[in-house]
Amino acid sequence: MNRSAGVTFAAVVSLLGSLATLALGLLMVVVALFARHTASPAPGGAVIALSSVILILPAALGIATSIGLFLLKRWARISILIFACLLTLMGVSTPLLFLAVPMPSVPGQNPEIWTYTRVAMSVFYLFLAAIGVWWLIFFNLKVIKEQFTGGQPTASVSERPLSITVIGWLLILACLTIPFSLLLHLPAAVLGHLFTGWAAILWNLALAGVSFYSGVGLLRLDPRCRQLAIGYLTFGAVNGALFYLLPGSAERMAASMSSMPAVFRPRQNQPVPILNPWFFAIFISVLLVAQLYFLVTRRSAFYKPATPDSMLSSGLP
Repeated sequence: MNRSAGVTFAAVVSLLGSLATLALGLLMVVVALFARHTASPAPGGAVIALSSVILILPAALGIATSIGLFLLKRWARISILIFACLLTLMGVSTPLLFLAVPMPSVPGQNPEIWTYTRVAMSVFYLFLAAIGVWWLIFFNLKVIKEQFTGGQPTASVSERPLSITVIGWLLILACLTIPFSLLLHLPAAVLGHLFTGWAAILWNLALAGVSFYSGVGLLRLDPRCRQLAIGYLTFGAVNGALFYLLPGSAERMAASMSSMPAVFRPRQNQPVPILNPWFFAIFISVLLVAQLYFLVTRRSAFYKPATPDSMLSSGLP
């Protein structure tokens, strides 16, 4: 089946954005390496790796997805929808974060510059959200779906709802945060308490295992993994809310910051901006509750006989 102009345009936008992100990630590595030969303090190797991977890895995935869109690969449509969800979430939440974070006051600097910065960055991220919404709508059109199935009716390709596919891959991709938590020595927050050292490492690895296992199970339409994912996300919503709403949230945030490498800590005598705890509690809860809604309401999909086509479309054996 021929590729439509809309799919081609979306693939070009995705490719250009991914290449720009890749260039920015490589530029950050070059700047960090160059700073090591100057008199200014330079970040260590772990920080260089962190700053580069955060940009380069999604860029590489985006480039692969763009190529898949040009070739009308089924997995590319799912991948672009996952990117669309992340873009929409990031594009909507980041401007709200700008409102929640107090901007620093620098002597001799015009305070209005922060207002202009907030407006400019908010417009940029809302533009990303618009792209995400466009992709979510466009790649769910019936005529577009059929381009990725060779003209076959979409109902015969997969019995797995799109929402379950997206949640499954989000749970799998969430495991990518584990290397960052290890590099940054992040503590583990458990029902309002912080654990550090090996206890934090083992806790984060256990959560990653549950996230990966339940994500793969969702793609396989395993009813047990659906129940596991519901429990995992419910615990995440409660755990995140307690971290910010229980008394001492500022102290817990400061303790989290102090456990990170020195390059990420605030300078001496520089206050740590603390986000409004209600903002973060509501934001995390809404994000997780939305996933729980689809897991609960799409229950019937997990009790249909699995077909070879549905297994093939998951990209897993």
